[in-house]
Amino acid sequence: MKRGTPNHPKVKRLARVLEIPRGYAVGILEGLWHCTARYAPQGNIGKLEDDEIADECGYEGDPATLIAALIECRWLDTCETSRLLVHDWKDHAESATKKYLKDNNLRFLDVKAVESKQVETCAHKSKQVATDVDKLGHTRPEPEPEPEPDTRPEPSVGETDDSTDRRRTSFASLHRLIGHDPGTADIALERYAEGIPDSVSVHGNQHDRWELIDRALSHAIESGADCQTVRGAVKYTAAIVERCITNECWPGEFPDARAGPRKNSHDLDALLKASSKGT
Repeated sequence: MKRGTPNHPKVKRLARVLEIPRGYAVGILEGLWHCTARYAPQGNIGKLEDDEIADECGYEGDPATLIAALIECRWLDTCETSRLLVHDWKDHAESATKKYLKDNNLRFLDVKAVESKQVETCAHKSKQVATDVDKLGHTRPEPEPEPEPDTRPEPSVGETDDSTDRRRTSFASLHRLIGHDPGTADIALERYAEGIPDSVSVHGNQHDRWELIDRALSHAIESGADCQTVRGAVKYTAAIVERCITNECWPGEFPDARAGPRKNSHDLDALLKASSKGT
């Protein structure tokens, strides 16, 4: 957070609108910017649902109330294409986010840039209409549309393409295990995975952590586990994963004699409290 932000008039206004202490408003903005850097590095935070944004901001009230207040105080801008954009995100983004965008040939999104692009596109289409018929009256084929830039969050340091694919598969398996996609499931699983080493030993060989998590989820599904909440599904998966790590084996290969206690390397309840709220 930039120096002077806690005393900025817009921060004070946000606190008044939400009827909260100014320190709470500062924390909400800090959470918003951290969330944006991780999940919407171009600033298009509208890709997340309102309740997900509120969860990342640590706001416990009505998500719609928070979003409305952020828009009213001009911390968020509305946008037809991205729904919500972080106002002046390029001024708040840290150097790591700027480097990521530069390395991936992406740009910061703001209302002016998006609107300018829309006007430019409309002008191009108008010009194309006037020139899409040649002198013989034959209609020229329309040009292929340009592919949309990949705005997915940057993979973790050291994460390979195979690991990224495993992570996506794990998210899909988690949705199947719960029976629906509550919106915060992916975030909850990723938070849990951050507490596991990048590689784990199975039968003497090193394997990517997401491969183990993916197999644990598949094992839970095949076993008919009844997990209807994010908290329950991730804790059930964690029990399988940590037992595999303890015994250096795959799910379903647990030797009872060596099972031992689960590793409590992190507090799952505290880790998942915000993510599982309301699911």
